[in-house]
Amino acid sequence: MLERLGIREVFSRMPRTRRRGKKQPLYIVTGRVLARGWERLSGMTAGFWRDLTQARGSRYYRALVLFCALCVVVGAGASLAWRSAAIQAAVSRYRAVFLGTGLEPAGESPPPASTGQASPTPAGGNPPSGGGTAETPVSPAPGGETGGSTVPVSGEGAAKPGRPDLSTLGRPLAGAVILDFGWQYSDTLADWRFHPGVDLQAPEGTAVRAALAGKVTEVAEGFEYGLAVRIDHGGGVYTVYGQLGEAAVKVGQSVTKGQTLGAVGAPAGVELDSGAHLHFELIDGEDALDPKEYWQ
Repeated sequence: MLERLGIREVFSRMPRTRRRGKKQPLYIVTGRVLARGWERLSGMTAGFWRDLTQARGSRYYRALVLFCALCVVVGAGASLAWRSAAIQAAVSRYRAVFLGTGLEPAGESPPPASTGQASPTPAGGNPPSGGGTAETPVSPAPGGETGGSTVPVSGEGAAKPGRPDLSTLGRPLAGAVILDFGWQYSDTLADWRFHPGVDLQAPEGTAVRAALAGKVTEVAEGFEYGLAVRIDHGGGVYTVYGQLGEAAVKVGQSVTKGQTLGAVGAPAGVELDSGAHLHFELIDGEDALDPKEYWQ
């Protein structure tokens, strides 16, 4: 019948060219690849579980070894993720005080805090250092209220309104400095890091007193320094008292110089291995200052 109708002859004379198919959209191709990958992964998982639960001999031991290796990898990954999150929380304050905004690009070292004093050099190597700008000491005008003492001011070159006289800064407690200001080695975290304050050794229960008069802006317990009290002294000057066992003040309360803020408690956070002590910080705007330079 095809010969009578001439259809076979027509098909035989047609040029044998391959028609190009239209290109499939990217989302369809991606979906097909993902579907095939999922099918293969499901099959491998089902076979692995079958070997682990039903097989005997070498197949069972091979699946058992693979299962143990997966458990180790997942556990190590979870531990690293938790540690990274904990370290991120621990150094978030350092970045806010020391680096300003954002993170330093990879391969670059953070600049030292602007204290007007050279950072200590580690015995086992050089800590990260940079080109931080030191504050310029400015002598007050004759007849001023500072009595001729030298008072560092911020880089803007002028004291802020209501700024306290840092030359009258008092010690929060009488204790030896066990961890100095600047780049120090952390026994707890086993690395070099910038310490934005000083640690004063004191037994638990020792009273902690305000270094200057001001207003309590924060009483909170965090990962870094346990229970801490933050006081605003005006003009962008703050002091922080960490590693407390208890606080005797509340947020919004005005305090005078020498007033009891709380008591030293058990060490916690990033200074867990330092023993009982007080962590004390002096902050001017976004700069951490060395309080030893202002103690009478």
